[in-house]
Amino acid sequence: MARAGAGTIFELSYFGKPSILIPLPDAANDHQNLNAIEYEEPGATITIEQENFLSHLVVMQLESLISKPDVLEKMSAAARAFYKPLSADKIAAYLLSLGGVTVNLPK
Repeated sequence: MARAGAGTIFELSYFGKPSILIPLPDAANDHQNLNAIEYEEPGATITIEQENFLSHLVVMQLESLISKPDVLEKMSAAARAFYKPLSADKIAAYLLSLGGVTVNLPK
């Protein structure tokens, strides 16, 4: 269980970990909720809104997940598929190319 910041999602996807995300409701421009929606769509996570983050509901969700190893494996696979290697390098290379700089990235 974690918040739905970009860094958290990057780490979860890099390591291929299934997760439960609780977006911070006061995050600027609702970015954590948007992050959670994008990450949940392929099945990598389950999102619980903060107002629904109640102990009995969380326990039920955890028990349900723990009892379904096949679901956990599908979540792990979706998390790994979400990870985009070299994405920061690709963004930086694109931005540099706008200024006429060519960057050769590894494949």
